[in-house]
Amino acid sequence: MSNLDEFDTVIRRKSGAAIAAVPRLGLYAQGPDVASALAALEQKKTALVADIDAGLVDADLISKPEQVQLRNARASNVGVFALKTGIFIVLATLGALVAATLISAKLEAAIDRVRFAAESTFYQAVEGSFWTKIEGFIERAADPGKEPSPERKQKLEQNIRTLADRWRPIVTEALSVFTPEKSATTENDAKPAQ
Repeated sequence: MSNLDEFDTVIRRKSGAAIAAVPRLGLYAQGPDVASALAALEQKKTALVADIDAGLVDADLISKPEQVQLRNARASNVGVFALKTGIFIVLATLGALVAATLISAKLEAAIDRVRFAAESTFYQAVEGSFWTKIEGFIERAADPGKEPSPERKQKLEQNIRTLADRWRPIVTEALSVFTPEKSATTENDAKPAQ
């Protein structure tokens, strides 16, 4: 590799002197001004080329600047992109979680307010009208002017007895489901001997 001019050259001023360098090749030269620093750097490049041609330095150890620089630039760009993307995803996720938490809290509070208002309105409406109706019914039933005739009382008593006779077996059976059964020994002891 005889053409070393393809590598980037860096020129800096430090303490009144100029420094010229090819960092990829490890070549540095110093001079009182930029021109003398570049001239010294060119001498070092020429010496390196002579060493490469003489076989003292393996040319394969010096990689082409385009490949190395492009590879490093791509890797750097991909790394920076991945880092920025990761940060964006984390921030977006956190933002969505915070927003969802705030929205759900607001919705729960609104639902609770609506539920409380509906329940209190319902209970006020039902409670007031229910007891008012019960009181009115009791007052009307207790009114002496509404006393039923003796024939009507007798007919009502007869209807109630008929209904009780019809429903008594059903109610008795239903109640027996909820009462514990007696054990077999208790039933045998209770039966008279025959």
